[in-house]
Amino acid sequence: MAVHEIHKKNLPDKPGYVSNFALGITEADISVTLTDFNGIKKDSTKLHCDVNRDNPRSENLYRCAKSIDNFNTRFDSGDTLAVTYKAQTGGFRILSNNGVKQYYTGRQTSRSIELKFDTEGPYHCSQKGECSDSSTMMKIKNDVTKVPIDISWNGWKDKLSKVARYALQVFKLVKAGDGTLKEPYNDLNPNPVFVNITEFNETSEGAAHSFTFQPQEPGVYSCVLEVNDNANNSVYVRRFVVYDSSSTVTSDSSHPLYATSGNATSDFKWQINNPQRVSFSWENHFLNELHESGNFLARIRNVPASFYDEFRDGFKSIPDQYDDTEGKRSRDAIPNKRGIIKYDIAYALGRKQLTPKTFQYTDRTNAFIHINLSQQLQDGNSMTLWVKAYDILENTKTERIILHYDSTKPKVSSMELQTNVGLGPMNFTSSVRIMGASDPHSGVKKIKYRFKALSTGKVINNRDYEYHNPSRDQYYCNTNPCDTNLPTGESFGVTINLPFSNCYAINISNMSTETVNLEMDIFNSAGLFIRKEMQIKNLSSLTGINNYAGPHNIRIDDRFNTSYKIMWNQAPSCCNIQGFQLALSKANGQILQISTFNETQNWIILDDVEEGTTYNLVILTMYGNDRENRIRSSVPSNFTFVAQTQSEMQSSRGSMCMLHCSKMIGILLIVFVQLIGY
Repeated sequence: MAVHEIHKKNLPDKPGYVSNFALGITEADISVTLTDFNGIKKDSTKLHCDVNRDNPRSENLYRCAKSIDNFNTRFDSGDTLAVTYKAQTGGFRILSNNGVKQYYTGRQTSRSIELKFDTEGPYHCSQKGECSDSSTMMKIKNDVTKVPIDISWNGWKDKLSKVARYALQVFKLVKAGDGTLKEPYNDLNPNPVFVNITEFNETSEGAAHSFTFQPQEPGVYSCVLEVNDNANNSVYVRRFVVYDSSSTVTSDSSHPLYATSGNATSDFKWQINNPQRVSFSWENHFLNELHESGNFLARIRNVPASFYDEFRDGFKSIPDQYDDTEGKRSRDAIPNKRGIIKYDIAYALGRKQLTPKTFQYTDRTNAFIHINLSQQLQDGNSMTLWVKAYDILENTKTERIILHYDSTKPKVSSMELQTNVGLGPMNFTSSVRIMGASDPHSGVKKIKYRFKALSTGKVINNRDYEYHNPSRDQYYCNTNPCDTNLPTGESFGVTINLPFSNCYAINISNMSTETVNLEMDIFNSAGLFIRKEMQIKNLSSLTGINNYAGPHNIRIDDRFNTSYKIMWNQAPSCCNIQGFQLALSKANGQILQISTFNETQNWIILDDVEEGTTYNLVILTMYGNDRENRIRSSVPSNFTFVAQTQSEMQSSRGSMCMLHCSKMIGILLIVFVQLIGY
């Protein structure tokens, strides 16, 4: 559409010799030319408006609207559509005397407009070999850092419409469901929320720009640079950075650093064979907890093409050529174990060196090592291993482990059985005195023992017992023989008194004829052992074997109105307790209650106790493994008490009554025995 404006000035009145006249636009046309980037004409059309010199258009604003039908030429990027509007003014006059029409030609004017087509985004000079220096699409000075993030770029060009502006967006990546990292978008919000956005106007072609960003918290950040030209075409570049100024490398005691070549019986602290080769593992021992829980080193997802704005759909896709494939933190996952990327390992013979002189193995990624030593380990030798773990930020943690070596078993000179050594009638303890229990390289650390019936060879109670030889101090070893100067720094006495309960040896069918074999495995610290045996005869002589004592320390524990709570302590015994029998009577011999309890308990509630009345309580303990053939305690336990009157209870203000235990009078004991069938 062409628009032409006529400016009418103050004209004089029509002279008398002119009968008629007209002035205005007498000619107008529109020229449309399409050329490519090199100026070659692709199409040309001229459109004429409906005016002529006999019909000049004199309105102030003349509009001419034309269209080109069947335009079949394609617009390509780089094309220019030139539209030129031309208008000619003029008119005519008719003379009065002869009617002759005379034409007038005025001025010609034209206006042009160009529409340039640019559908190509900007490009970087490195893509076309046009860089004259170390230009970079976008560079993060340190993509793994503890300090503010420095971002820079230069060398961006656009041959058609030129680069207009840049927009730098920073996102904090989040974990996706599959463990990868992504910008914080989801199905409901395809445009992720950024933590920072900054815009820059281009000053000259390929100009350098920079920006420093200080994150508020540790994390993996995505920096997306939008390069935008004057035609509003954009390309996007993405770079990643790990920012963390606070986390550290720690260790997990549930996954220890240990010698896999060590003996498991010694908790892997001692090796007992193959003295020229050692092996260690620290699988999952070291970690950066923040990096592990935050998946700092996981693969980063591609930006989905679902990004959109109100005009464009899927416009913010980032092709591989613009995505981060360089530096320490690229799009690819970084191999790691719990946030640890590598290890340095050092070793040395001996155990007193605290720090390594040098690390013989560096930049290892496996969490284990096998070392062939240049010289064999001898019994009593030690070696030290250091493992230094690194995270992506070069934070480190070094741990040290000592492995000792002993390939020989301990020795024992002699043994002596000492029965019934416990003090008091209720202590059922015997002992084996072991002399010369020695190992000069690792010391005797523990004894595992069991009791076997000699007639059957079966382990009594199907159980092993364990005794730990205590570590001794210098004062003890000055007066007693010891294994000293051991690699662990410990000292152990070589004379061991191994105590055991007589009860361990009696769960057999015939104690009067059976012999028990005490089998002892005597271990050194390295986990090697020798087996020694000792027979125990005359089992009936062991204390506790036929001990069927009843309760003692019977007492009133509490009372409420006419109810009394009676408690007692059960005497030690080697036999199983099946329950209790009790009889309650008055002092005159009247039996009030006889009860059997098939449970192990140490109390009973007596109800309806009459104040001022004397009561006698007899308790028997029932022993054995078979309820049909129970053994009652050999001597009844007797308890006599007087129930307080109401006034006595008030005056005592809740204090316990005076208690006393006594022997049952003969008539009460006889009646009780008859009733319970003792």
